[in-house]
Amino acid sequence: MGAHSDIATPLLWRSDLLARGHSPDQIRWALTSQRWLALRRGVYVESEAFTALSAREQHLLRALALHQSLSCDHVLSHHTALAMHGLTPLHPLMDVTLTTHRDLRRNVVGAQVFTTRDLALHRIDHVTPWGASLPVTSLARTIVDIARTCDLPTALVAAESALSQDLIQRRDWDDVLDQLPRWPGVNQAQRSLDLATPNCADPLLSWCRGLFLTLGLPNPLCAVSVSHQEHAVGHFDFVWRDQAVVVMLDRTEAATDVQLQRLRDLRNQEDLMRMQGYIVLTVTTHELIHQARAVVARINSALARAAA
Repeated sequence: MGAHSDIATPLLWRSDLLARGHSPDQIRWALTSQRWLALRRGVYVESEAFTALSAREQHLLRALALHQSLSCDHVLSHHTALAMHGLTPLHPLMDVTLTTHRDLRRNVVGAQVFTTRDLALHRIDHVTPWGASLPVTSLARTIVDIARTCDLPTALVAAESALSQDLIQRRDWDDVLDQLPRWPGVNQAQRSLDLATPNCADPLLSWCRGLFLTLGLPNPLCAVSVSHQEHAVGHFDFVWRDQAVVVMLDRTEAATDVQLQRLRDLRNQEDLMRMQGYIVLTVTTHELIHQARAVVARINSALARAAA
């Protein structure tokens, strides 16, 4: 375990602690008192140091602990690789995601394991915030893997976050897709990534647009600025121009002064758009998450009225 101690991370290895004179009882007390947290069997971190990290950094530290604990060859992939590349998914990161050789398939506690025939393909080294280098899939391969194995909303969040930040070009993942013609989910990935646009920089909007498309709505324009008589009316989340339908997300969660002013601004924008003949719908993020089909039914009804 000596190799672990020369990496400047918050990780505490049981073998190193014992070698430095800590007793098993002292280690047990630190864990039961929650002064330390166990990230893996025999791998700990001080609770105060861990809670000071961002959610992305906490996940990367778990990935580093897992990587240094595994004896089999592997590469961090999917959403863990996405986090390594600096892109955090919309939803909280849960298990570490990794890929290993098909012949080395195994269950790993706290990890979701994928397999491949060629571990070296699209494999790069990426430096963690603590200086340690981890093997990860390239950003293009990472996005393709997510699009192969996840639903359309999740795929668009990953792809459009990378495109909007100019971290990747469409041809980059097209090259990966060309190299994996017979892999499971490649056709699904191609269909999902064909819908990605660099114009959507908000992961929530990407997720919502993917949800709308999955539930059968026509493809809307995303994050659109609307003007009337050369005066800006506002910035709208989703617009179906042909049907003159606008959907705005109400993200207000509490009645603070700033949020109340935003609500007033939303209402003024709604009135201006209605004066121009638009049908304006406002939906909350809670409705989208818990009542998605009802929201889509409302939008479909508005689209039908506009077409009548």
